[in-house]
Amino acid sequence: MKHIWTVLCEKSTIDKDSNNISLYNIIEKINISGPIEELTKLTSSKDGEVFAHNLSLVSLWSREKKEKGDITFTFKVDLESPEKNNLMSNKREVSLKERYKRTRTKLEMNGTKITGPGEYIFKVSKKEGKNYKVCAEIPLEISFQKKQ
Repeated sequence: MKHIWTVLCEKSTIDKDSNNISLYNIIEKINISGPIEELTKLTSSKDGEVFAHNLSLVSLWSREKKEKGDITFTFKVDLESPEKNNLMSNKREVSLKERYKRTRTKLEMNGTKITGPGEYIFKVSKKEGKNYKVCAEIPLEISFQKKQ
């Protein structure tokens, strides 16, 4: 399977008649505002604290010409903090029937761990043999705005 694209958005829906996908509110940056005490709580652990926010990581995969029949592949998504620590890892196995050329995968999250402001990277990797090869890196900038 070949990775085509990955997008981070707030929500996605698939039209049941056309099978087309709609992506809503593409996310590149999240501004978190609040009292300094609340923002400090989000930075209190190097393992990260959960920030509640709807996120959907949607990917499109395509069958390569040489791939025939039903196929199964494994991919994973890792979330890397600005300090280069892994805050999340999610593995999935996907099966594609012979009659289909493409498939979409969707990882929905009601929250994600953060360690403070900075650039986070969602790394999408496909298993090749015993190892995983990164096929997309999706940045997410988190910024804090203090309220008095």
